[in-house]
Amino acid sequence: MQAARLWPEEGHRARLEARLAAWTDANPPFRGPNWACGQEAALRVLHLALALMLAGLRRPGPAARDLLALHARRILATRAYARAQDNNHSISEPAGLLACGWLLGDAAMARRAGQELVAALARLVAPDGGFAQLSTGYHRLLLDVLSVVEALRRHQGAPPLPEPFTARAAAAARWLARLVSAQGALPALGHQDGSALADLSAGGVADARGSVERAMRLFAGDRPASRRSRAAAGWACRKGCRRRCARPNGWPPAAVAGRWRGRAPCCAPARCASAPARPTCCISSCGTATARC
Repeated sequence: MQAARLWPEEGHRARLEARLAAWTDANPPFRGPNWACGQEAALRVLHLALALMLAGLRRPGPAARDLLALHARRILATRAYARAQDNNHSISEPAGLLACGWLLGDAAMARRAGQELVAALARLVAPDGGFAQLSTGYHRLLLDVLSVVEALRRHQGAPPLPEPFTARAAAAARWLARLVSAQGALPALGHQDGSALADLSAGGVADARGSVERAMRLFAGDRPASRRSRAAAGWACRKGCRRRCARPNGWPPAAVAGRWRGRAPCCAPARCASAPARPTCCISSCGTATARC
């Protein structure tokens, strides 16, 4: 996705389309383990939406559209099951449908999914930010799902979701921010399944700073002062600048997307919350990607 954003002339977007088509061929719709769970389908949609944002695309190509439409059908097939769970399923599955509606241009789907997501959030997240599913791991997943939804909404230019969406999301972010350590660890409260959705900072399960800071910036307009994670939240890329950026300490050269060739845009840390509509807030060319703020 970094390569597609930095060097669009090299055909990386076409390769994305080819890979999505190949995945669909290798995983026939509604057959096999990758189609067994509606929530997994929803989380895959959110990752695909994030990839499209990082590639600078507002509208998906044909292969991505076909895949999104199939995922919407899969999520819709077990909506009653998701609602009956009354936990993270009730948040992530309408979130996936909402992303499908926005990306496919299906206003009716987006409206219904948005209403269901807001209702679930109002029911499952208390005004003080506590989540009905008492688990720090699933609380982090909650924040990651909501953050991708909000980032996609801004990317698409869609209107804000009705309250209490933002208020409850901000409260949930502050709730978890009080628990995360300076090194990113969370207390092992409740069930832990190793979820790390949209882990752009590559911190893994053991480091939740990226999830917390991203949610704080998007919903609360702030970041926890002692929890700053440079890779979590955003960089300003000045278009046209060709000074090479320094790679993060310890970042292996093979892990950097694209070819450096001495022409990566220069970048500098940015407080995205202070300028949420800033068009230059994009991916970092220093080895870490982040959603447009």
